[in-house]
Amino acid sequence: MQTFKLLLISAVIVIMGLLAFAYSGIYNVATDSGHSGPLAWFMETVRERSIAVRAADLVVPDDLDERQRIAAGAGHYKDMCAGCHGFPGRQPSSAFSPAPPALYQHAVDADEAFWVIRHGIKMTAMPSHLDHSDQENWDTVAFVQALPEMSPDDYQAITADAEHSHDDQQSHEHQPAGEEHSADDSGEHAADPDDANSGHQHAAAQTPAATIDAFHHALQEGDGQQAQSYLHPAATMLEGGTLQSAQSYASGHMQGDMRFLAAISSEILTRDQQASERQATIITQRRMTGQFNDRDVDLLSTETATLAKAEQGWRITHLNWVSRPFAESGESTD
Repeated sequence: MQTFKLLLISAVIVIMGLLAFAYSGIYNVATDSGHSGPLAWFMETVRERSIAVRAADLVVPDDLDERQRIAAGAGHYKDMCAGCHGFPGRQPSSAFSPAPPALYQHAVDADEAFWVIRHGIKMTAMPSHLDHSDQENWDTVAFVQALPEMSPDDYQAITADAEHSHDDQQSHEHQPAGEEHSADDSGEHAADPDDANSGHQHAAAQTPAATIDAFHHALQEGDGQQAQSYLHPAATMLEGGTLQSAQSYASGHMQGDMRFLAAISSEILTRDQQASERQATIITQRRMTGQFNDRDVDLLSTETATLAKAEQGWRITHLNWVSRPFAESGESTD
């Protein structure tokens, strides 16, 4: 009985100590602060074992070494992975903690790579790709496995071929990342439609929410120049794991997003906003439904946007889109 009391007291002391540590704010959560050795080991071990256990029962296709499959995965990797994980001739991004592994430097287990690509990893920059087909995700695995044997020239050649052969398809089949940039075609835009069609001039959006809605409306209307006017010149977009500038987005994925948004409908489910005089953060959840490229679409999209007040009005400085099948979100389908 005495031993039980000592164990109970010890457990209470440990719990109180952990709570005190959490509320003290001593621990630095900044990305550039890194982790202590023991904490880094613990987190890496939890991550590695979690992935290994859940990937153990996957059946790996026996054709991952086929050239056609590797070529198909090249486009996926370039769009979804290269911005964070790097490629031959370019180091991985240094903006995240934990840092994304340099997939071109070492081989990965196919089953574990597929599980990570499909499900993502919590508390990292690795998103899930449940909105891609298993075939597409296995194609990406095929490319990742072949990547360590590629020279910079090899990589540029195979991704260029993928871009040329999939130019139109690429914007759509990776669109689940772009599907998240939904435009609300149900009349819920806070911005005046006249502002969004005013000759490609910078519209004077008066609130952060109006700026977001006007940006979506311009995309849906196919007005890329107007949509770009709502982006800050230094804006960044995080889409399917790829971090890109506003200029790169405007010259690439934006075209596919506009075609996608013209074909589907979206409904705002929730919107949370925190704003000061000069900065704002808006988190919006939308349900997106319809049919695109002969595929049914039913997604729950979560958009996190940061904005800054400029002379012309509010401008978007960063956008991050994450989506998943609506049926898997736990929301009611009634």
